[in-house]
Amino acid sequence: ERQTPYGSLSERTVQVDFDPPRIVLQYRADDEKNTNTNRQTIMKTLLCFNLGPVSSVILDTPFSNGKIRLGKGSRGSLFVFGRDNRAVVQDEWTRLLALRPTRRWKLL
Repeated sequence: ERQTPYGSLSERTVQVDFDPPRIVLQYRADDEKNTNTNRQTIMKTLLCFNLGPVSSVILDTPFSNGKIRLGKGSRGSLFVFGRDNRAVVQDEWTRLLALRPTRRWKLL
């Protein structure tokens, strides 16, 4: 076990490095290029930018069963993570992460 000022952490402790938080503003629109009767709705991006610094945290996982994971931060924060295996959700996250953020000076 690893001791911190906020309690002990187990051998299931990892350091997680995060990119800056990303803000994305989108709206749904009909695909006007598609002329058949089965028009698809597409997402159009208005804004995509990062806000804030990169960060790094230490997380312990005292419990995990494949559907939920309980997490404990090195400063005592508690987290509950859930898994969503629906392909549509996974595809949406993949698509959002592939967007290139606008540079800060272009937003001004």
